[in-house]
Amino acid sequence: MTRKWWVWWLSCVVACGSEAPPPNVLLVTVDTLRADHLGCYGYGRNTSPRLDELAQRSVLFEQALVQWPKTGPSVCSLMSSTYGSTSGVMRKTGKIPIPPEYDYLAEILQDAGYDTRAMVTNPSLSRLLNYDQGFDEYGEAFASPSLDADRVIRFTQKMLLKRRLQEPWFLWVHFMEPHALYDPPDRFIAEFDGDEVYRADTRPPVPLDPGVLGGNKTPRAFGEIEPAAYLEGFDQVRDYVVRYDAEIRFFDDEFGKFLDWMEAQEKLRNTVVVFTSDHGESLGDHDYYFQHGTYPYNACQRVPWLLALPEGAGKRVESPVGLLDLVPTLLDVLGLDPGWQFEGRSVLPFLDGAGASLTKRPVFAESGYRDQFTISVTQGRHKLIRFGDPGLAQERGGHVYELYDFLDDPGETRNLVDELPDVVSSLRELLDPYMEEAYRKTPATSSELDLGSEHSQQLEALGYVGDH
Repeated sequence: MTRKWWVWWLSCVVACGSEAPPPNVLLVTVDTLRADHLGCYGYGRNTSPRLDELAQRSVLFEQALVQWPKTGPSVCSLMSSTYGSTSGVMRKTGKIPIPPEYDYLAEILQDAGYDTRAMVTNPSLSRLLNYDQGFDEYGEAFASPSLDADRVIRFTQKMLLKRRLQEPWFLWVHFMEPHALYDPPDRFIAEFDGDEVYRADTRPPVPLDPGVLGGNKTPRAFGEIEPAAYLEGFDQVRDYVVRYDAEIRFFDDEFGKFLDWMEAQEKLRNTVVVFTSDHGESLGDHDYYFQHGTYPYNACQRVPWLLALPEGAGKRVESPVGLLDLVPTLLDVLGLDPGWQFEGRSVLPFLDGAGASLTKRPVFAESGYRDQFTISVTQGRHKLIRFGDPGLAQERGGHVYELYDFLDDPGETRNLVDELPDVVSSLRELLDPYMEEAYRKTPATSSELDLGSEHSQQLEALGYVGDH
């Protein structure tokens, strides 16, 4: 893909009127999806053949990091291009509404003349929390902990067919696979059960959370299986990973059918397709089992980001980027101005090789709990973590700072804080002032809503209890 090509395309979109209508936008977010469990990101299992096909004609960001690895805060960050410490939407899942005064992606596109629709399946994204801002239609499907992808797609197809034909459209679909409880169709489990990846995983059994048997729901899955993820009769990590991967394979199969339907309906001809996730999932990494949100490691922070432009060619971007850069990038592609509060920036220069100024740009992320939250900064091939909560630091071995070379050590298993003092010093010059400012600007309190028992039960079914 060359700059000459996309500048020509963009100029036509903006200037050619009816001869080149503005492109449609399809945004697909998949809950709890790790980048490194997709074929296009190098995974050893065939979890994502249809996504791999999409990746071949997309800009693929190798190191895309979420700004808070929990659904509500991450989606708020994505749609508003702000950090959780700025918006105040942090760890209190399902309780803090997004700030109504911000300019969100749907509102910006709606003001630009787009028909805007969404179908979401996680109650953390309820319209009761303002996530419907800017949408002409906002579909919610929270009837079960995980509404299967095939049913979500049927609802979405009906929604798309109702759109106003004379206007470009923006459609956002949020899928729940592979969020725990991992319960995919048996045929997809059979595809991976007992394979080479399964046999190579010799980790010991994981103890059960006592809450599973005693009825006491615990708020943290450190060192044990938590209730929301527990599969009766299974205590081997590899059995959970098989089912997590099978959830991805099931989603991929249904998503492929959706793309085929859109192709047959000629809805992809002038459509920008964006694919990403709200966060990853810790599958035993760092003794954290089948959960996300507490710890700042790439198992939970690193997600896929594919950007497919009409008639575009494939390209891979190695430099780290933040998910709060996604909407500024998309609006740059469309020739629209960003929101007034945006803290991310367009990474469109990477598309034509002119992104040298972005290569060393630091990417910050927040995680943990609203009080004393953790900060990490990624630059180049290194990530420096600073734990704000002494308790979390103690759980991780007592180091307030941790440093990783995530290219040489993708699992972030070797803390280099004592081996590379110069790197630590350089990154601390970025991280420490950021943390001081983040703590200073975070609202002392955020308005929490009582959304009723039904909404609370829906959240609890997904493992969201209290701050968890």
